[in-house]
Amino acid sequence: MIQRPKPGRERTAEELIRELRDIARIGIVNARRDAEIITQAADWIENAEERMAIMAESMDAMERQMDGEQARIIVTDECPTVQEMLDALGDDEHINSGLISED
Repeated sequence: MIQRPKPGRERTAEELIRELRDIARIGIVNARRDAEIITQAADWIENAEERMAIMAESMDAMERQMDGEQARIIVTDECPTVQEMLDALGDDEHINSGLISED
């Protein structure tokens, strides 16, 4: 016999999936018992969709920022010196990077 979580307890994604598949397999919805499961599953899907939208928006913003920045280090066959790399970073970055300490 399948052990079901107590009513009112929030189910994990795996529990929701298993119970939704059981409802689909049986083909009959018990409104008193299954309404809670279906509501929790819908809430979980909605929350996951919101999180994915936020992550996608954040990644798009990062991509736009990276596309907007121009490459400041030119790659050649020669290895750049540490000073050349620091110059490419700019004043704020190399002070904050820990490579150069302020006295």
